[in-house]
Amino acid sequence: MTPEQFQQEIAGPSRKPYYLVKGGEPLGMAACLKAASEVIRGEARAFNLHTYWLGESSAAEAVGAASGSSLFSSSPRIVIIKIPPVFKSGYSELSDSLAAWLKKPPRLVTVAIFQDKPDLRLRYCETARKAGTLVDCPPPDRMSLVPWIHKVFQSKGLRASEEAARVLADRAGGDSLQAIVNQVEKLSIWPGPGRQIGPAVIREQVPLSPAGVLYELGEPVGERRPQGAVPTLLNLLDSADAFPVLAAFSTHIRKLYAAKVTSAAAPLEGKAPDAAALEFGMKGYGLSRIRAQASRWSLAELRAAVSKTEEAYRKLMTTSISPDIILEELCLGLSLPPPPPRKAAPVPPDGRPL
Repeated sequence: MTPEQFQQEIAGPSRKPYYLVKGGEPLGMAACLKAASEVIRGEARAFNLHTYWLGESSAAEAVGAASGSSLFSSSPRIVIIKIPPVFKSGYSELSDSLAAWLKKPPRLVTVAIFQDKPDLRLRYCETARKAGTLVDCPPPDRMSLVPWIHKVFQSKGLRASEEAARVLADRAGGDSLQAIVNQVEKLSIWPGPGRQIGPAVIREQVPLSPAGVLYELGEPVGERRPQGAVPTLLNLLDSADAFPVLAAFSTHIRKLYAAKVTSAAAPLEGKAPDAAALEFGMKGYGLSRIRAQASRWSLAELRAAVSKTEEAYRKLMTTSISPDIILEELCLGLSLPPPPPRKAAPVPPDGRPL
């Protein structure tokens, strides 16, 4: 079931007793939650709309709120159960309580569970799938992320350029889609809806996530472009601590090394290069970018680069050298392209030195 189908169905007479809304796309999840919350209006809302967070409340308590009839005979009762990512146990209780309740659900009562990433093998998920009430709000893939960010801007009444959306994806997109929504929410307060938001505003207002550091700093270093790496590093050091910058940067260098090793070793081990790279968590668009950068390095150079990042860690933790100097030296040294090979001196015809 799509989010749009859920929003239409839950608001009408064909509303079913149980729904499970899942997915990592915040706009769709929020629209479904809003639709479920607005089924009940007027004075009945205070009595017949119940919201529970599992972990703060037990599954039995939450499902138990759906027992009995509505206090207003003509009004539905909606019980919203939110399952946070930190909820790790209690799924058996949820499945058992829900199964017992669904044997004879009261008239006009609906339970709607909201969870970003449920384990679809569990009984409460299978129950929704079989009933056709599993609502999917899938997150956008990498190719559709920028258009999705445009929709987030529009939902907050903001106008933003395509380049601004792309910069926001690179700076904040590595954390989560909700992190992007949160950043746009802040932009709706300042600078607000009265002006066009361009990439300069994004760079000024949106802090870099660890994945953003990888893009903003790791990419020019990986491409061996000091003219891109040094200004980015100076900008980072104005707004971020050295240690997390180095941690993110070190991760990127190790990925370049892993991509180089797997590309060379996979055929010898009888593996497809993509399958070997997947063992290191690299795939798709990100893998293609990593491979393009790794192609500019020899295996020996990447091995030396890993050693240099480890040495930078040691200096950062055990010496009084300024962290800025440590990072500047590391990034400049790694981003500089290797010197061209020296040509052998010509040998004169008589064999004597010139």
